Amino acid sequence: MQFHVWAVFVLCVGLCSRMAFAYLLHLAPMQGYTNKHLRYFVRLLSEKAVLWTEMEKTEDLLRSDKDSKKRLLHSDEEHPLVLQLGGDDPLAMQRLMQREVRLYGPFDEININAGCPSIQAGGASYGASLMLRADRTRELVETLAHERQQPVSVKCRIGTYPLPQEEYNDDYNTLHEFAYAVSKSNCLDHIIVHARAAVLAGLSPSKNRNVPPLRYDFVHRLAKDFPSLRVTINGGLSLKQVLASSSISSSSSSNNNKDIDLFLDHNLDVMVGRDGLSKILDLWHVDANNHVEHWHHRISKENTSSNKKSKATTRAIAIKQYGEYAARQLEEDASIVLAELLLPLILACEHLRELVEEQDDEVGGREEEKQGREAMCDVEDDVEACCSVVEAILAKGCNKDSSSSSNININSNSISITSKNEGRRRRGDVKNIEVEGEEAEEEEEEAASTSRDMQGELKRVLRRTKAAIGTKVMNKIIRNREK
Repeated sequence: MQFHVWAVFVLCVGLCSRMAFAYLLHLAPMQGYTNKHLRYFVRLLSEKAVLWTEMEKTEDLLRSDKDSKKRLLHSDEEHPLVLQLGGDDPLAMQRLMQREVRLYGPFDEININAGCPSIQAGGASYGASLMLRADRTRELVETLAHERQQPVSVKCRIGTYPLPQEEYNDDYNTLHEFAYAVSKSNCLDHIIVHARAAVLAGLSPSKNRNVPPLRYDFVHRLAKDFPSLRVTINGGLSLKQVLASSSISSSSSSNNNKDIDLFLDHNLDVMVGRDGLSKILDLWHVDANNHVEHWHHRISKENTSSNKKSKATTRAIAIKQYGEYAARQLEEDASIVLAELLLPLILACEHLRELVEEQDDEVGGREEEKQGREAMCDVEDDVEACCSVVEAILAKGCNKDSSSSSNININSNSISITSKNEGRRRRGDVKNIEVEGEEAEEEEEEAASTSRDMQGELKRVLRRTKAAIGTKVMNKIIRNREK
């Protein structure tokens, strides 16, 4: 009897500890994507997600005041925000921190890029090649730590190879020795590890994100060996997988196939990359996950209840609020790049196309059908909002050099998809629908018509966008969001 009571007690303690666990969720820095416009849009979807700048080269920022202002200036709504720097000159980073960052900051953390392999291939001596110079990386960390009060971090791989390998014989000691050398002066607060090696030449950036095998077990060991460091795991993670805190294989190698819970068992924070772009509207679900912690609770210990709230009340409203933001940007900045302003909406349109297709493919019982119709109503609202906002931005952006000074009016530019099917049941009615016999067939036909309407509107808007920003730019945005 006593044994059973003790077993129940241990089980309850274990479950409570897992329920109490929380991790930070980072959206990775991605060149050509994580600019201030995309960050503003993501913040409308989630208050908890930690946002990152693109990698900013220290030499470029120091070369031009105009460029440094454009690249570093950001809105208050974007916080928490991490600035990632690319460079290997401590003096250059010191000047940058003393002038540009002080002028256009603040940032919640300063990060050194020691994990991008394509930089080495381009002839530069920073990025992943810094893993071969751990002492220099530590100098950079110490410089940043002495200049500013924000936490300092390094983003790296588990190791490097000069060229592609037939077989990658990764060694944990490489990662351990690098982390030890960089952190031994106690100036490093945080290390983010993309859990695969970097190939410094002979492999494209997209293949560098997929070909070398993932070794999550290396990151698990690192967190155990360096308990004073915050450790974040990155590489091959989907947003759905992260939010579900799902178990995945701890190693791709044949000698270690044990499934280990990636988060609850290892006290790691998490970073998602391309999947956060291709499924951008799913970031809406981040704040509802109790395991995802707010930055201010963990790092700055602030009470976020008194902070300004940025998240919209629905995804459709988030899209419309981004339209209002875009209108202000077009009015205030004559040099704004239309493709950069439209980037978040292009990603949202592509994601919505996938969501509509998924709804068409889903088959289930009556309860599942009811839930599917409710979800479809949400998607309808999102599609209508996205199409109307894109149309409004295109109308204003393509005529911004004209004498007209009219503001974007989302309502006047609204595209009404529902007008094509006036009898369509909306969200308030769908909960009470009982579909039987002929009514079921009519409902299916109506749903198919709705899907065709939405797909047609999305395709039309994307074609107009391509015509406005150029086929090459549009194709690059869509192609690289998943690779």
